Amino acid sequence: MTVAAFTYSIGRSRWDNMPVQRQADTLRAFAHDVLSHRAVDKGSAGYISAASGNDGRRASANALPRAWLPMDVDGIDADAHVEWRLHLTRYRGFGWPTASSTPEAPRERVIIELSEPVDRHQGIAIGALLTQDIEDNFGTAVRIDPCTFRAEQPCFLALQGVRPFYLLGDALDVPTWLEQVPEPPAPPPPPSIEAASMSDARMRYVVDMLGQARLLIKPLPNGRGYAMHCPWAAQHTTTDAPGSCATALLFPAELNGWMGTFKCLHSHCATRRLGDLLAVLRAAAERTAA
Repeated sequence: MTVAAFTYSIGRSRWDNMPVQRQADTLRAFAHDVLSHRAVDKGSAGYISAASGNDGRRASANALPRAWLPMDVDGIDADAHVEWRLHLTRYRGFGWPTASSTPEAPRERVIIELSEPVDRHQGIAIGALLTQDIEDNFGTAVRIDPCTFRAEQPCFLALQGVRPFYLLGDALDVPTWLEQVPEPPAPPPPPSIEAASMSDARMRYVVDMLGQARLLIKPLPNGRGYAMHCPWAAQHTTTDAPGSCATALLFPAELNGWMGTFKCLHSHCATRRLGDLLAVLRAAAERTAA
């Protein structure tokens, strides 16, 4: 199978929302270009993401198909590192240690070549299968952050002085992996009038409490919720770009079972839900009242 050219974006910094659109005809040229853009520290590092269409902004709606999939290896037990690298040799690609990697606690970015380009949703689906495969083989010894499976997500570039590594296996066979993607669940039924009324009342209560806590930023552009400050922002490893909507309160909709939800894109908040947000808000209100 003829592998498509590698298309990608390179941003100058984490704040760069209009990255340069680039293309490479071979994996060697792709790796050389990516590894040539290095910074002295994490704060000044650029990033790579999927190529962007339309107006060129880095956004999910603009993300174009790509023939590569980045993997954010957020933690590797030191005694599993050699076995992990051997596991990776089945694929073709390259990678590098991240800015926070140490010999005692390795962390890595890995770029895997794909047999054909995938769109955003296919990349997320294949990423979920890869993560499950890694968990089956390594348990908790290798930990994957799924954020970079989203095509628009920035994948921060290597720093000066780090030694990259290269994988000489095969391109990941996209059709074979897509065959394993489970069918999406059926959409939830619409709520009853009583349930809808209770859900709307709870949302009004949450919005009022967020306003009192000065955590509201602005309504979302689609009118389906509010951008907000995350109560757990001190635990985030990166800061949000000014005016971004990385954390949001989403109103009841079919996608969240007509219950509304709390959503924060930072990995430390991946498992937090609306109930966790309510608990924090109530605790803050009780402290204020006392």
